[in-house]
Amino acid sequence: MTTTITYNEIYQQYFQRIVNYLSRTVGSDDAKDLAQEVFLKVFNSIDKFENKSSTYTWVYKIATNLLVDKMRKKQIIVDRCNLIDKELFSKSKVEYLKNEFRIVQDEMHQCICSYIKILPLSYRTIIILREYESMSIDQIAEIMNLKIDNTKKLLLRARKKLKTVLNEGCLFYYNELNQFSCEKK
Repeated sequence: MTTTITYNEIYQQYFQRIVNYLSRTVGSDDAKDLAQEVFLKVFNSIDKFENKSSTYTWVYKIATNLLVDKMRKKQIIVDRCNLIDKELFSKSKVEYLKNEFRIVQDEMHQCICSYIKILPLSYRTIIILREYESMSIDQIAEIMNLKIDNTKKLLLRARKKLKTVLNEGCLFYYNELNQFSCEKK
């Protein structure tokens, strides 16, 4: 038995997720416009969707392919981390922190965001899909058109590169709450 999902259901379920993904990848300035393009492509190709993959990975694959195409044609430029982007790189909302610790956490998220955004697109994409979108290796492989082994290798190289650029540009320490923190050198 095959259930068909409607365009409206896809839009309602995935639009904000795709906006967040695109914001993390290229910045919030272009994210909504790009998301509109993604969903135009979804709308135009929904009849061709054969349920060979999940709707979730299908929509992300369309978004990722659009990003790659736009970056290749230099139609979008990755912007620096702004306040909106910084929030997207915070993995948890920490309401219990005092203001001074929240400021340190905000600076750390902005620092990490800025270093992720300077990575090559394939590294940036795989880190965002894995660490911030919480996708499995199988899902990422499908989205990025890679074999499972190649996906694992790419993720390993991307993490290594991110670690290198973070070590070159940041000082790491544990703050008074024994939380891992960083600041730019």
